[in-house]
Amino acid sequence: MRDISRAPLSGRFLTFVERDEIVILRAQNAGVLQIAQVLSRSPSTIYLFVATLAAPKREGR
Repeated sequence: MRDISRAPLSGRFLTFVERDEIVILRAQNAGVLQIAQVLSRSPSTIYLFVATLAAPKREGR
């Protein structure tokens, strides 16, 4: 099994730590712009992740 902590970060994808931080900050009613500033990420990156969290789960066929 691959060690996640040693995987090279490309900067393109959110890390597990960043995802956890977004969830925590959203629970504290932080906005997308505020979270983007805290994580030094683009607001669009944060928005896309938050939108996937809020999307209803679809059932398979």
